[in-house]
Amino acid sequence: MADRHLLVRGKGNKERIAPFGHLAAEALKHYLAQRHSFTENSPWLFVGHCGEQLTRQRVWQIVHMRSRAIGRNVAPHMLRHSCATQMMENGADLRTIQTILGHSDITTTQFYTHVSLDWLRKIYQQHHPRAKGDGGQLKLQMEQAGSKTVALGPALCAHCMKPVCEKSKWYCALHLQLGREASKQCQRRKALARNSAA
Repeated sequence: MADRHLLVRGKGNKERIAPFGHLAAEALKHYLAQRHSFTENSPWLFVGHCGEQLTRQRVWQIVHMRSRAIGRNVAPHMLRHSCATQMMENGADLRTIQTILGHSDITTTQFYTHVSLDWLRKIYQQHHPRAKGDGGQLKLQMEQAGSKTVALGPALCAHCMKPVCEKSKWYCALHLQLGREASKQCQRRKALARNSAA
């Protein structure tokens, strides 16, 4: 309670640390004071009426009933998603969020945490080298489509920071051409090496 974190064991007996804030600590103290009156010997933090472990279905029912009482339709997974999104919007990096959520693969975390466009725009304005003043030389055009995909404005070349050409996701026309020529020269050298070895 002093460090405000829990050791959580999840699926596959995976362990992770779950931090919680001051308000949650106060609520937990209040809950524990009431819980001990009827289930002193239970090893579980959250228990049913007779001190037995809560099932995941029962947790879903409790969250669903409480949210319906205030006119919402919430599931426990939505709370998890909201927590991850809020952490990201307040500066947590993906690795930290991955650890707290217990994902074994970072790509799951990237898919799982959708970032609000306002936050992304703010970070871009603060840190991108070409974002000066009201957007500087490059405006970041962002729109949310019906399929929840984010379309960014002109992407920058990986070499020279010019907008990419239509034929590439990574390079401007000049660097795309230079890359193709370098690839052809490499293939020629490999072919010559194979021919001389034969």
